Amino acid sequence: FVPGQKDVVSGVAGLAGAAALALSSDGAHLYVAGQSDNGLAAFGRAVDGSLTFVEAIRTGSGGVVGLTGAGAVATSQDGGYVYATGALDDALVVLERAADPGDPAGFGRLSFVEVKRDGVGGVDGLFGAGAIAVSADDLSVYTTGGLESAVTAFARDLTAPTDPVVE
Repeated sequence: FVPGQKDVVSGVAGLAGAAALALSSDGAHLYVAGQSDNGLAAFGRAVDGSLTFVEAIRTGSGGVVGLTGAGAVATSQDGGYVYATGALDDALVVLERAADPGDPAGFGRLSFVEVKRDGVGGVDGLFGAGAIAVSADDLSVYTTGGLESAVTAFARDLTAPTDPVVE
């Protein structure tokens, strides 16, 4: 047993209603969807599996939107992005991951890139957004819309880092 982390203990935040988790492709970070915190908690992961709190990001803070009722999280195969769903926002949120181990202050931190919402810009199928899957070739992101019995596919545009997910 390796001790874990708990919300509001020793400065840890973002874990209220912990609903899902995903490891970065390099294994250096763990991201947890905090459903009741409307956001994500990021942890650094040591070789022995122990976790060190990095940060919490939440809807309504620092320009982040779309994570209300965060229920799923996934990472891109290339390690550059983290995706999360906000069930109460009917949304898929795209976050960029600082993946440079040479920058200890920023390594693993997340920055908001964009949000795709059900009914906005032609997006359909995210009502009650739930699970996320990223294809092995990193070109597709799939989400479920549990309240409309749907699966939605998004294609990653790897040539446009400021808008990496398009319908």
